[in-house]
Amino acid sequence: MSMVLTKVPPFHYIHVLDTNIQIVKMIEGPISYLVKEHEKIVVQPTKMHVIQNNEYCIIESPVIRDQEKKTVLIDKYGQAKLKHGSREIRFESGEPFPLYPGESMIGKISPLTVVLNNEAIVIKALVDFLDTETSKLISAGDEWLMYGPATYKPRVEEHVKEIRKAFIVKPHNALKIMATNDFKDKVYKQQRKSGDEWLMTVEGPYILDAYEKLVEIVEPYVLDDNNSIHVIANRKFVDTNGMERKKGDRWLLTKQDTTLFIPQPSVTVERIVPVTTLTHLDYVIISDPYDEETGAPLLGEKKIVRGPKNFFQKPGETLSVIKSAFILEPEDAVYVKVLEEFEESVRSGNTLKNVTRKSGTKYLVYGPCEYVPPLTVQVLKKTKAIISNEQFEIYIFDLMPALNAFIILLIFYLIFKFFF
Repeated sequence: MSMVLTKVPPFHYIHVLDTNIQIVKMIEGPISYLVKEHEKIVVQPTKMHVIQNNEYCIIESPVIRDQEKKTVLIDKYGQAKLKHGSREIRFESGEPFPLYPGESMIGKISPLTVVLNNEAIVIKALVDFLDTETSKLISAGDEWLMYGPATYKPRVEEHVKEIRKAFIVKPHNALKIMATNDFKDKVYKQQRKSGDEWLMTVEGPYILDAYEKLVEIVEPYVLDDNNSIHVIANRKFVDTNGMERKKGDRWLLTKQDTTLFIPQPSVTVERIVPVTTLTHLDYVIISDPYDEETGAPLLGEKKIVRGPKNFFQKPGETLSVIKSAFILEPEDAVYVKVLEEFEESVRSGNTLKNVTRKSGTKYLVYGPCEYVPPLTVQVLKKTKAIISNEQFEIYIFDLMPALNAFIILLIFYLIFKFFF
């Protein structure tokens, strides 16, 4: 085989394999290299790599250099020594550089990461190392933030997880944050455990820490004369009023408590409760009414609320449809049936007397009045007098047809006798 002359331009290089000893050497240009019979070019003339001041590259199995002279160390066979299995990040060096045999570039020359204002990058340590800038020992798995504005220069011991932008905390809003690891938060300086949740209420831009996760952006509930809320405790805690709340406790919040409510992680807003408005003729039946002393509904009980009144339904209560009272004229009456024995006051002339109503009995409630049936009776029907005389205040209701006929005949007899 004849020898071949290979021209290597300036800032170029080739790799030549000596087939006798299986050693690859790197030849830099400018040179006209005469390839011998026992040599073989394995890398044709290749342009050297240039890194600008805002770029970097990653080299796999980099050459070993002398610490003082920065020259490449050569072994006894004339081949460059390599850090096998290691990586090296190279930045701007001012001079183009070749790749020695055994070296390889991972990817391409890339621009450095620029971190803008109100941004940060999350960095994770891949191995244990000593940070030369802070003289701090970093353990594998540690995570931290690098805040902008800045330019990040990568290290082989680190990995960039993500770029985080700042959230803007508006007035009366909050960020609900959860800890993903044990750490001390940077705002309130409290020790947080993994899984803890809290609110970030300081107004302005806020960048989540490396061990923080945004659960949601919390907006306030506006409480006024027309709206209130039901809340439930997610765990045991003491509220701002010093009252101890247990997990599962429910209570009502109105504008008397606060006009703007931002729910803490310890509570959940169950529902928004509109105001219930009753006029002077309205009433409503509440099932399982809320007991203020025990803080729980009285299961199985009922109560009547009459207007005029504005109120909010309390937790556990069930409201019936708003009903109107019976407006009874003198010739009107309501026929009712007693469901449960009770005692009521009945007007007799100018006096009131107590009457006991037995279960199963039926009676008439006469007008004129506004009648709201108690819980112990059932309204059968509203009726009118079949004969009415306002002058003599005589009203006859159709209860028993035979009795009514007798009374009618008696009345006609008396009228005929006295007036004819």
